[in-house]
Amino acid sequence: MYAAPECGGPFKAVEEYPNAWGSAAYVWSAISAKLFGSESYWLTAVARDDHKSKEFWDSWKDPRLSEVEKITFMFTFDAALVRREHFRRLATIFREFVKLHPAPGRACSLPKQADRLDILASEQHGLDFTPAFVGWQQTSVSENPWRVRTGEDEGRSYDVSKDSKHFFLFDEVI
Repeated sequence: MYAAPECGGPFKAVEEYPNAWGSAAYVWSAISAKLFGSESYWLTAVARDDHKSKEFWDSWKDPRLSEVEKITFMFTFDAALVRREHFRRLATIFREFVKLHPAPGRACSLPKQADRLDILASEQHGLDFTPAFVGWQQTSVSENPWRVRTGEDEGRSYDVSKDSKHFFLFDEVI
């Protein structure tokens, strides 16, 4: 989980959830089971077939999904950002998603992420800046979405006021 201040401040890693199977993959498995009848549908769809991949990623629009499911699914998308005023709402949504899709014995970091969002929304957030935005890097094998490469160097921090690959989660769903 990354956070950034207003006005183009740098994104800073604020929490790491080491098992991606407990975050994005947990969500993808739940959505796959509900809409496609198999928890592993997303693995096949994403890895092997462009049509199935598009169908899977576009399924956030499926009317069979509740608002909680749509928002939780979309938080797993690349470059999803959440504004500070929605931190507590997203925390509540994560907790509701886990109740809707319990998976005893499986890794699930959504409750911990919800707790961290509640802390980031408070005045005692523990950072040296007030977090205005939160974003994620869902897997460790992907490039950090909150760094912009500028040639061969390490690049620079993503700037919400200048860069445009992000979307605001609650703007898309509501």
